[in-house]
Amino acid sequence: VLRKGVMRTANSRPGAYVLEKALLYSSLEDRRALASDVLAALPSELHGLMRSQLGCMVIRAMLRSLPAVAQQVRQQLTEPRLMSQLETTKHGRRLLASAGLSSVSDSSSVGAREEA
Repeated sequence: VLRKGVMRTANSRPGAYVLEKALLYSSLEDRRALASDVLAALPSELHGLMRSQLGCMVIRAMLRSLPAVAQQVRQQLTEPRLMSQLETTKHGRRLLASAGLSSVSDSSSVGAREEA
């Protein structure tokens, strides 16, 4: 049931929560199937999901779910236009940090300004 309309499910608060838990705690076979359904979406849908608060929650779960899935998600996140869009939002920056793709943190630049 969860796999039908997985992108629509990921964009609703209760659906994103259930999808997140399923990606983290269901059987290996189910996690693979759910992740492949999300990754099989059109790039524009997937990128839209990555830019939303609820979508970031689902994508972060995918990063923690399976190594092969995490690698595919990181590949998507390295697309330059998407990465620049994600860097402009709080949830996007958290997603990039979760994927290990964030640029120099703001806290280090603040410390450098204070020393000057």
